[in-house]
Amino acid sequence: MWKKNSLFLGGVALPVLIFFAAFANKQDSDFFREQALKPVRDDSFAQKFCPQIKAHPQYGSPYRMLYRLGIDNSGGFYLACHPVYEKEENPHEGFLPLLSRLVYTGGLSLQKIIFGPEDVELIEVRINQKGEIYHIGYEDAENYNPTSFSVKHRPLTLLGGKPPLCFGIRSWNHMVYPLPAKDCRDNTIKVEYFSEGLWKKYRMFKEREGFLRKSRRFAYPWEPYTVIKEEMTQ
Repeated sequence: MWKKNSLFLGGVALPVLIFFAAFANKQDSDFFREQALKPVRDDSFAQKFCPQIKAHPQYGSPYRMLYRLGIDNSGGFYLACHPVYEKEENPHEGFLPLLSRLVYTGGLSLQKIIFGPEDVELIEVRINQKGEIYHIGYEDAENYNPTSFSVKHRPLTLLGGKPPLCFGIRSWNHMVYPLPAKDCRDNTIKVEYFSEGLWKKYRMFKEREGFLRKSRRFAYPWEPYTVIKEEMTQ
């Protein structure tokens, strides 16, 4: 019986492994356009403009909010806000959610092998010289079905907004959607600068990607290469 179960799991896991290695975390070059930016650190500025995330009864909430910030030549701000969750896991009943737990988020733990520890997401906020938000980039779930094996990412943009920003969690892998600010009054998380040490801890960027080695999503090309040389408490 054990041999049969092992053969079955292997027969299911192999094509799933190939699927994730080929398509997981596929970058959309049109979503985050390249910018020539000077990296800066400003915790109070990031605290004001990074969104709060409303806790979800099944999918949890981020336990930290990391950020990196850049300024362009005209004085505009580009803020990359990274909510960090302890894990991502489909808690729902059914064969495909079970398979996801066995192969991707638990069991074989492909998610950790391919990307790194925990779950690091991204919301991008652009602010002009007057301190006005003119662009918010985030990812929602497209046609979300919690009983499916995977979740299709849907990059979206809001052309404006006012702080404080608030987002809700749509899916078990922490895709989000905008909410009124009042919905996040009970969810206040202090921002932290995304230091070089933390960047390495979460294995955000791989110089050479491979079959089981993929970079996590980041907002700007300068994020992997440029950082204020000041380490935060890990």
